[in-house]
Amino acid sequence: MSITVSKAVIVEADKHDPPEIGYHSWFNDDSATVTSSSSNYGNAIDWLTYDAMTGTGTTYIQAAMPYPVQADYWAIHGYDLPGGTRVNVYADSTVVDTVVIGTNQTMPIMRSFDRTRGSTFKLEFVPPSSSDDVSVSVVALGEKLVMERGAYVGLTPPTMGKTVKVLPNYSQTGEFIGRSIVRMGVKGVIKFDHLTPGWVRDKLNPFIDHIIRYGWFLKWAPNRYPDEVVYCWTNDVPQPTQSTNHGMAVDIRYDGRTE
Repeated sequence: MSITVSKAVIVEADKHDPPEIGYHSWFNDDSATVTSSSSNYGNAIDWLTYDAMTGTGTTYIQAAMPYPVQADYWAIHGYDLPGGTRVNVYADSTVVDTVVIGTNQTMPIMRSFDRTRGSTFKLEFVPPSSSDDVSVSVVALGEKLVMERGAYVGLTPPTMGKTVKVLPNYSQTGEFIGRSIVRMGVKGVIKFDHLTPGWVRDKLNPFIDHIIRYGWFLKWAPNRYPDEVVYCWTNDVPQPTQSTNHGMAVDIRYDGRTE
């Protein structure tokens, strides 16, 4: 007599399209010498969204390292840039990526480029006119974290997990006269399992240490939906668990903005 044992299988959304996370930035490295054409560039590297680095005309921020390092992504959030502004990314004197901002474009941007080695990395904003104002709340340029596995099916795409806090408005006689939007954003959780313990300790733990205090960028499906980027912060610190003898699981809960 034969006995068949069935196992529950949790399917990855797409094992060939694992989420990418942007949290590492050479602008925040202790050994970097950071310079900028903006006197308040510190507002853009503190990961906070209430203030911004500002400038007029071409505006840049640069990190010079005492030794060659590698980078493969850059990201910005909370920007107010005229349509047609060109964003250039430099490794030493070589442009490794460039993009033109669309009119009324506000969604967070996280872009990858070929892993490049250099001693100086620069993010440059070139508006159409030298008299145009530039404003950016968050900038990052460094090495992205590519999750070891895809997220599980059943997740709400982060850009669709909208949360809205509203305040109903009534007249003195009790008539409904509309609603005021107090706060908008997104909220969700992205789940992973069967992560190797060594990868969790070497790659995921530094990310968890970062998000205890700071924000981060999430690109949940970089190949299928490369423009769906969320700027996130975490109120519940992820706690990886040993889900099998040789694998670990983690739930990453986040609040964030998509504009």
